[in-house]
Amino acid sequence: MELSTGSIKIIAAKKPYLFKIVIIGAFLIIISSAFFYLLNLFSYSNQSDSVASPTTDQQILTQLKKIIFLPDDVTPSMAIVLDAQALKKQQPKFFANVKNGDRLIIYPDLAIVYDYNANKIIKIGPVQNVSSENK
Repeated sequence: MELSTGSIKIIAAKKPYLFKIVIIGAFLIIISSAFFYLLNLFSYSNQSDSVASPTTDQQILTQLKKIIFLPDDVTPSMAIVLDAQALKKQQPKFFANVKNGDRLIIYPDLAIVYDYNANKIIKIGPVQNVSSENK
């Protein structure tokens, strides 16, 4: 539709066409936002399962100290086993009975594999420091 006022022509946009573009754009924005929200929600829950919080670490140490004497003056490094098969390939003797979800507690001279849910020690062994220097 063209309107003419003297030498200037004004072209009116088709409103239904513009309305369809706005609706499709809004729909795409809503769908992509929902997708990213769900993606973040699931990745957050996976991270929270794999990374132990300090209170959980303390609860694990408290429960483990009921079974075995551990030093109070040393704070161990703690991790959750996420890939048991890879650990079994690296050190098959030590990690023979480990499974995903077990806790690995490492003191300067002692390594412990602990099943927190079953309240069982899976394996205890010395820590071997491998230095890159040849003495």
